[in-house]
Amino acid sequence: TSLEPEYLLASSEFVESIGVIIMSLAVASIASKFKIYQLLRIGGSLFAIIGILYFVVIANYDKELITENMFIVSFIGINFLAGMVNATINAPLGAAMQKYIDPNKIGKVVMIIDSFGGVLFPLTALLAGYLIDFHSLYYPMLMMVSAMFIMTFIAFKSKELKKLL
Repeated sequence: TSLEPEYLLASSEFVESIGVIIMSLAVASIASKFKIYQLLRIGGSLFAIIGILYFVVIANYDKELITENMFIVSFIGINFLAGMVNATINAPLGAAMQKYIDPNKIGKVVMIIDSFGGVLFPLTALLAGYLIDFHSLYYPMLMMVSAMFIMTFIAFKSKELKKLL
């Protein structure tokens, strides 16, 4: 059965949200066993692996090594895992911000972070759209996986992150 692209996207985002909700219920007990920098390392590594999984599934579908149904199931399953990893990282980061940033400045810091993300998203979406339309889907995917490896490398090498409890 063929699934329209917008329904595939909506389904994968819905399943990702379910992963976030499920993992959010367990994240407090998990997060208490690790230091923040350890969670960032684990999360960064898992996101890099998830990026590679996306790449492999899409490449195998392009080469017709997997069926459309297998592609859909795999893509949605990876999004579920991404949601779980997302919850594992975001909750401890939020707690760290509350712990390490002056309470009088936390609102400003969150506003700056959200504003930066709000500005960055349309720019990256435009760039990714251009690359996909005029070059290849694999360029933005390669950029995403590379960025995850760079962030993971920084998480493993940063002495400042190790100071976070």
